[in-house]
Amino acid sequence: MKIIYTTDLHGNAWKYKQLIKVASEYRPDVVINGGDMLPNDNNLFRQKEYILCNLSEHFKAFDEMKIYYLVSLPTMTLRPLTNIRRNLQ
Repeated sequence: MKIIYTTDLHGNAWKYKQLIKVASEYRPDVVINGGDMLPNDNNLFRQKEYILCNLSEHFKAFDEMKIYYLVSLPTMTLRPLTNIRRNLQ
């Protein structure tokens, strides 16, 4: 089984394009993203926009290549959501 592991892309378009390029050349069975996928400016609205607009296209590229894509969302990625939840309590 061939695996590519990546992490700390932080919403950087160049890094995401490089990952697609490497995967298309190496043809792994799976890509594992260890987290820190989103822009790290703690702007929840920017993160939501990034998820809806950019990540869907990113995942689509891997679907088309028939490469599984696994994601682990560390606590830091979800920090803005945690802060909102605390404020609502």
